Amino acid sequence: MKKWWLSGVVLLLLFSCSTIPYGQRPENIKKVIALFNSGDVKALVADSSLPFLFGGEIVELKEDLTTMWTNLVGSGLRFSDAQVVESHPVTETTYKAFVDSLEGRVFMSRYLPKETSFVRVKCTSGTFDFLLDGSQRGYPLILGFKEETPQ
Repeated sequence: MKKWWLSGVVLLLLFSCSTIPYGQRPENIKKVIALFNSGDVKALVADSSLPFLFGGEIVELKEDLTTMWTNLVGSGLRFSDAQVVESHPVTETTYKAFVDSLEGRVFMSRYLPKETSFVRVKCTSGTFDFLLDGSQRGYPLILGFKEETPQ
């Protein structure tokens, strides 16, 4: 009897994990944070999508994306003591949390895949928002990034 019960619990855990979108899984969010902290601009560009939402701006060129990541990494920004404070699927109104603008709304309605996740990370450098989706080279695909402005 115990064996059947244990098998049921294991199956339940396996199926419940598979329903969490890739970009919301804690281990995958940690991968993105570690990737950024590594300072590997080439890997950040490879694991980002185009178009890309940076703050309130849509980045469409790879050269601009490379410049963006180069400048962010070069600024010394690192995610020390990072904690995920919010993680959920993107909805029709998520653009308001990421960037409350027409451009943000258009980007989210036009360019984001269905499984995209909104992730908010708090660390010693501040609070940052990510738009993450399925696997790219073993990392979540980064579709957007912005620093949360203190209220």
